[in-house]
Amino acid sequence: MMNESNPYCSPAETSVARVHELTVTQAKSGRRRIMRLAIAWAWWGWLLSDMWRDPIGDLSAFLIFTAGTLTAGVCGHLLYCYVLRWRGIVLLSLLLAPLPVLGLLGFLFGSVAGMLELLALPIEFVAHQTWTHRITFSLPVFSSIVLLAIAHPLKPGLSNAIITAIGISLWYGIAFLVGANAG
Repeated sequence: MMNESNPYCSPAETSVARVHELTVTQAKSGRRRIMRLAIAWAWWGWLLSDMWRDPIGDLSAFLIFTAGTLTAGVCGHLLYCYVLRWRGIVLLSLLLAPLPVLGLLGFLFGSVAGMLELLALPIEFVAHQTWTHRITFSLPVFSSIVLLAIAHPLKPGLSNAIITAIGISLWYGIAFLVGANAG
């Protein structure tokens, strides 16, 4: 009994090899996170490329939408870290946070129901498509929304919170595209 070492009293292993091993592992993990985030941003930009066809006039719309998505992801992760340690809080907050803004815009422009109907436009758009368009356009978009939106609930982290925000913003982006083009 006396010869057994107590793991809580023994000095920590701080050899140079161990520290280097931890540093290399963290660097590889960080590179993977950045690559996932870059791929998600590129996919997002490609799916919503119709929003910024005109390079001069729509550059501000692109920057505002990108900044809003990035800010929503960071705020969602801060909410997860400091308010409620539940993995689904980021997804729930990203789904519900735009509703008061849309309601306020609807109130200002005189059509609260119209602004809230904007959220159902992607489903209505799919209902009026042919089967070939559903397979070639809607299936990749809606599967991307689902796959990107579950990133933070699967593995919490800042980069995954931003990826979740990218997935949720796809829904709102498609709704704005359909609403703007439908008149």
